[in-house]
Parts: sequence; C-alpha cells; structure tokens
Amino acid sequence: MTVVFPEGVSAEGNIRVAFVPAIADLDAPKIATEVKATGSVDLSCYITSEFGVAGEQATGEDRRLCSKEVFQSLGRVTRSIPATEYVYDPQADAGETDNKAYDTLKKDTKGFLVIRYGLDAQDVDWAAGQKVDVVPVTCGVQVKLGNQGADEFAKLRIQQTFAVSGPMAEDVELAA
Repeated sequence: MTVVFPEGVSAEGNIRVAFVPAIADLDAPKIATEVKATGSVDLSCYITSEFGVAGEQATGEDRRLCSKEVFQSLGRVTRSIPATEYVYDPQADAGETDNKAYDTLKKDTKGFLVIRYGLDAQDVDWAAGQKVDVVPVTCGVQVKLGNQGADEFAKLRIQQTFAVSGPMAEDVELAA
C-alpha cells in the first residue's frame, strides 16, 4: 500500500481579501467592474490578524422506535468571521492610502468579501478563472486598539466584526 503525503499549500502570504461594495452575480464576480472597481479595497496588507470564514453546523437527534441507538441529523450552518484587526493611521487625512480600510469599512456598511486562497497575495493579481469565496457582509463597529500588551513593534490597529449577511458562494471562478 502506498501512502500519499500531499505537499499542501503554504498559507503564509497566500490569502488575498478584497472588500467589494457590489457584486451582481456571486457565482461569477467580475474583476474589472466589481473586484477592482472604484470603491473596492484590497484588504490583504491591512489585515494583521488571522483571517478566515468559520462555520458551524447544528446537529439534532434522530430517534427511531425500532433502534436502541440514537442517530444524528445535520441542521443549519452558521457562518462567521472572527473579529478582524487591521492597521490605520489616526492622523492621516480621509482617503489616504494608510486609511483606505478604515475609511471604507464604516459601521453598517454592506458589501462583499472576496477571498482568494493559495496564490501569492502581493505578486499574483486577480485573474479570470481563479477560484474565490464570496461572502456578503455587514460591517460592525470599528474599535481602536492601542498598545494592549503588544511588543515595541506593534502598530495601531482597528478591530472589527463582519456579520455574514447572506449565503456565501464558495470556490467560484472570477470572470473577466
């Protein structure tokens, strides 16, 4: 018997995230007119925390009169995005590069997070055919974090929760 050890893909530097204000078809987000459109922000180099979409599925009992066992049934799925942290500059003017994430992700703003896994976030641009996840979100309150127990190299940052506000589309291909 041959044992296979898949090489895997490094997560370090290989996750790209964009906030996109509007997407017409979640199953085929368009690069030029949606993902890279005016108002969209590539958050990849702003985010300082671990990032991803979590999921939890409820289970319930499935009892049968004829059985001495209790089985399980799968129920609803709850998607969530753990609190996310990103850098900002409290003294920068509105619209400056250092504050694009801070200026865009205001409380109650609705949009979509487009997440690409497995390709270099800095060197590989968005391209047709790449697989992404598209998550509809509503932005929560922005909480300013200071140097809370961090080391001397820590940056000022914002902590924010994103509420997943609709069904997400997984492993869909970007359209030109």
